[in-house]
Amino acid sequence: MEDWVKTMTYRNYRILIVILWGMVISGCEMLEKHQMMLASNPVPQTAQSIERGQAIFSQYCVACHGESAQGDGPAAKSLAKKPADLTQLDKRSGVIAMRIYYGADPMPAWRHQLSKKEIWDVVNYIQHVAEN
Repeated sequence: MEDWVKTMTYRNYRILIVILWGMVISGCEMLEKHQMMLASNPVPQTAQSIERGQAIFSQYCVACHGESAQGDGPAAKSLAKKPADLTQLDKRSGVIAMRIYYGADPMPAWRHQLSKKEIWDVVNYIQHVAEN
């Protein structure tokens, strides 16, 4: 048997398990991010969805991204990194949803405040604004 295995203590085994578990979790998150990026929006881009998305955007996003969604909100001035101009984002709905769900520096993740359906409504609104 390898010498390093013989010398491992119970504490070292616990540390190794924590490290391995962390690697598994981060791998699962990366897979989920990739899957979300490739996903199509399951919520049809109807007037109702766009309206719901606009209400959510007004509550959670306007402070940084601004009414025009161009990254010119009142809080944007105080951030080290300018918020994204959402009218110029990758137009794939899954990419936008993934950024909202997991966050994108400096934007926080919104997955604990918004449901996936609400996020998809916001995606519909952002795409509507970008098209007009």
